[in-house]
Amino acid sequence: MVVNQSQIADFLGVTEETIRQKQAEGLPYEAGAIGTANRYDTARVVEWLIQQALSKAGRSKSALELEALELDVKEKRAKDALREKTLVPVQEIEPTWNNRVMTAAAFMLGRHSQLAGDLDAAQSAEARRGILKRSDAEFLEKLGVDASAMQRELEALLCKVSKDEADALLRRITGAFGWQPTAAGTHGGGVGASSPAQENPAV
Repeated sequence: MVVNQSQIADFLGVTEETIRQKQAEGLPYEAGAIGTANRYDTARVVEWLIQQALSKAGRSKSALELEALELDVKEKRAKDALREKTLVPVQEIEPTWNNRVMTAAAFMLGRHSQLAGDLDAAQSAEARRGILKRSDAEFLEKLGVDASAMQRELEALLCKVSKDEADALLRRITGAFGWQPTAAGTHGGGVGASSPAQENPAV
């Protein structure tokens, strides 16, 4: 579209003075005859402005086109993944996840009452640890997590490393949650729950 100076200024959202300054910098226009207004091709003006912006940013048009192509490829791959069900839209997952979170939250709200009685009835620290472990597993199950599988994977990992490395790993894990590691060795024995430990009424 070919427009006059006032129109191109409105089109770009700048003043006519800015247009005259840009003309001195190379903005393309067709000079009008004496007494007539200059004419501006909006497509050429926009292309020139883009090139100026890219030049100032130290980038070329080819680099911008390459980025656009990469984004297009990523978008097509995402669409293919959705079609092949290897990528699931968040709106399909969110209701299930929200339901699991609410179920887990409700479980946690009533957990202390049940645990208080079970822990008071337990005869040893080992029994209390077992109660807590089962309660933790039940909580994870509410979130759709297989706690037993997690335990097996951790035990398998611990069996592959030295006792010192296993103890260091467990200290990092328990420390992250503010737990205190047990005094007994843990190598090959899971996360402390199945290993013998000294009697400790406070757990």
